[in-house]
Amino acid sequence: MLGQKIKRLRLQKGISQQELIQGLFDRSYLSQIERGLKVPPRETIEILANRLGVPSNHLTEYGETIQRAAELIQRARETKDIYAFREAWHTAASVHAIEQMAESAIEWSYIASASDATSVELLEAINYTILLISSVDEAFDFAFNLRMVRANTYYYLGMFDQAIWAYRDLEERRPPNELLGRVKVSLGSSLMALP
Repeated sequence: MLGQKIKRLRLQKGISQQELIQGLFDRSYLSQIERGLKVPPRETIEILANRLGVPSNHLTEYGETIQRAAELIQRARETKDIYAFREAWHTAASVHAIEQMAESAIEWSYIASASDATSVELLEAINYTILLISSVDEAFDFAFNLRMVRANTYYYLGMFDQAIWAYRDLEERRPPNELLGRVKVSLGSSLMALP
């Protein structure tokens, strides 16, 4: 991830966060970048690379990949093309861009159907994205929605035992009230669908 790369280089060179961002922006913004919560614009990446004493392409290739994923997501939204969402997810996953991975997987799930050839791959993409989210010590706003999408995908694929597990897992994580009602209804539907 870009943030981890920036932090590793900063620590290797013995530079504090404050020294690195001097005159650029608030230290909390760099902290969010280093934790993978924010992706800075290309110009900021180039300035940080310069201050870290590395070629800008060392960091900008990551930013370009994220930009490509964002463009693919936008195109997929406009065309409702499952394969464009799939490509966006794979592009974002190549650099562990969690936000773009989650965004493309959630959007992909909205147009996927149980008979779609990409449904199992969608489920794998969702599970891998959730795994990455779990490896980061920060809460992501979209994590509950992604977990709900996982449970719904299990349900639509007829994998009711897994859907029940996923809905219960989500329920135990105390989702926002506006989502909790949907979780409970979906859990009840999954329990009733069991043979």
